[in-house]
Amino acid sequence: MRIGQITQPRREVDRASDVIVALEQDDRPTGDPGAKRQLQPVLVDEPFDVDDALDEGLEVDRNQHCAVAEPLRNPHASAGGDVSDVGPESSQESDGLGVALTVGERGESRQVDKGKSAIDPSDVGRGVGFGHGGQGTRSEVGTRLCGVNPLRAIEQWPVPTAAAAARGPDGTVIQTGDTAAPFAIASLTKPISTVAILVAVEEGSVSLDDPCGLPGATLRDLLAHCGGYAFDSHEQLAEPRTRRIYSNTGIEVAAAHVADSTGFAFEQYVREAVLEPLGLHSTTLTGSPAAGADSSVDDLLRLIRAVLGGELLAFSTAAVMTTIFLPELDGVLPGFGTQRPNPWGLGVEIRGSKSPHWTSPDNSARTWGHFGGAGTMMWHDPDADVSLVALTDRPFGEWALPLWPQLGTAVLAHFA
Repeated sequence: MRIGQITQPRREVDRASDVIVALEQDDRPTGDPGAKRQLQPVLVDEPFDVDDALDEGLEVDRNQHCAVAEPLRNPHASAGGDVSDVGPESSQESDGLGVALTVGERGESRQVDKGKSAIDPSDVGRGVGFGHGGQGTRSEVGTRLCGVNPLRAIEQWPVPTAAAAARGPDGTVIQTGDTAAPFAIASLTKPISTVAILVAVEEGSVSLDDPCGLPGATLRDLLAHCGGYAFDSHEQLAEPRTRRIYSNTGIEVAAAHVADSTGFAFEQYVREAVLEPLGLHSTTLTGSPAAGADSSVDDLLRLIRAVLGGELLAFSTAAVMTTIFLPELDGVLPGFGTQRPNPWGLGVEIRGSKSPHWTSPDNSARTWGHFGGAGTMMWHDPDADVSLVALTDRPFGEWALPLWPQLGTAVLAHFA
């Protein structure tokens, strides 16, 4: 298959170099209304203009990994156009409208059919297939919108700025927004700090079983939010390992223990142990080890892959980080109420059976990740082998409660 690239797109695309794959009809005769015509890949061996492709009656995919779409066979159907006034008669005259997909205002594909000019974005995200029957039309289209980037949904979020990226099982990455731009990530700092602490564990500078924090607590307890500390103070609210109490203080005490043991300021240790080896050039830690970093979508997706790939941590250490510690513990998940149980690994939350939750209902129980009060979230689902990072500059609140799970559902469906 030959591959072309957008050179002069008339509508916004993620990158001018995004790969295009288009589909066209073969030359099978259509005198018989029941005849099935086949879609064939359009083989493009040189860059071409989107307008030219559309003029040739081709549907263009602006994402880099796949495209399955009906050709724009009806002259009334154009990019972003509404063909609601085109009925079956017009379809017959133009070899059948069937289901035409167009490039919408923001580059997403849309269904165009009689009486419709668009489909619900959630349907696009789920990769729903559509068909339209009738004399002279394609009766079994079953088009699957796998070329649609579900992340484009964040462009409709009620936030000033947003960026997101997701990685699928085959390494394909989809993205939208400025994924290299740094955002304040709030509590997504915790997984970064935890990776650094686990590097110190592997180096032998500290041990997860070191006494740390309140009497009876260990470094492991602090990373798993069961060290007994209050959320943001040194007040003791429970005996260690009896309740899951989400605590910035616990992470800060754990980081201070590493700093004392290594002789390096924790910010420096994070930089030398994690950021520089992985090339996380958009990430800086200038505040609390629990919530004081800035980072980018690209850097956080890179961090997830490093944890999974054994680049900084042994696979056994990464498994400890992403496996539930003390699965029976109950506790409050900030923003989502009491969870029974409330599973956590070390520095990352484990989805388990929590409800309500900020990940998708379709995420597996083994999904791990974190969200932040700055309106940021990241997760990896090991069953689906899919990772998602979405960053915004609007504080977490009611706006995120339906939108984050919806995005997760769309991303999982996209890579299914």
